[in-house]
This record gives sequence, C-alpha cells and structure tokens, in this order.
Amino acid sequence: MNRKFTWHIPEAQEAFDAIDYFWPDLAWAKGSSGVAGAMWARHGMGFDEVIMAGIGLEPGNHKYIQSYPNKYSQGQGYATNAQIEHWLKLLQSHIDDGKTHGVYSMSGKTMQMLGKPC
Repeated sequence: MNRKFTWHIPEAQEAFDAIDYFWPDLAWAKGSSGVAGAMWARHGMGFDEVIMAGIGLEPGNHKYIQSYPNKYSQGQGYATNAQIEHWLKLLQSHIDDGKTHGVYSMSGKTMQMLGKPC
C-alpha cells in the first residue's frame, strides 16, 4: 500500500508534497458518461488507444433499458433523442478540437464519427 494519497486541489499544487498525483484539468471532457470516460482514459490516464464498446449513441435505440435495475431508468429510458443529439454535438466538438486521436468505437454513431479500431 502506498502511504500517500490522491487529492485534487488545483490552486495550491506546490504546497502538497504528500500528494502522489495531480489529475489534469479535464473540465472540457463533457458529453455522455461513456464519451467523457473515454476522454479521461485518453487524456487523464494517458492511454494511447481507447476503444469504446456499447456507446453507440444511436438516437431512438433504447432496446436495452428493460434490463436497468430501477424504475426511473426503465420508465424514462436511457436518454431522450434530444439528449443523445446534444452528446453527439459535444463529441463532434472534441473531434474538431483534435482531442479524439486514439479513441475508437465499436458501434453506432460514435463508430461512424470516430472510426473503429484496427
């Protein structure tokens, strides 16, 4: 076990010698949780290649919601088409900003936008 700990305090980084690692500022990594997670894996954790699976973000494709464990998710669905379109616009902005190099997707609209892994 490491004796140090991780703490996020961007204002006073130099003052904390006991901190092992400072996470980079990735406030820009927005969108669906899957896309944001992929951006964190690529830019925050440093993976050269990130492959998204099950994050197709296809508007109108909500077939899997019956397996969600709570009534809210089952009744409301995963997300509205408007929300998915919003997430796709945020993904497009990441692409336009050059932040998706090395990020691929296995299916759906995100595969069309990012490409599939080789």
